[in-house]
Amino acid sequence: MTWWHLHNWLIATSSIQYLPPGSVVTENNTTCQIVPGSWRNNGRNTEGMGDITSGIGSNNYSNEAGKLRDSYADYFMDSGSVPWQLKMISVE
Repeated sequence: MTWWHLHNWLIATSSIQYLPPGSVVTENNTTCQIVPGSWRNNGRNTEGMGDITSGIGSNNYSNEAGKLRDSYADYFMDSGSVPWQLKMISVE
């Protein structure tokens, strides 16, 4: 399992908390116009994507975050898997 599988699962199961409506660029299906995401209008972000220029250290994730991610990946590829999941992803 890779990070984008977890990303897709979070969108499918917790989209309001994980990716609030209007937070990213979308396309209006009626007018075919691009609708900018609200994160562009926040100036200094107070929510959503954090400011990576604040000098708080490296942009690498912590060991704890990596372990948590790996434990989710292991779970969803083993006891938490569903019979159809491998048919739904394309591994390129």
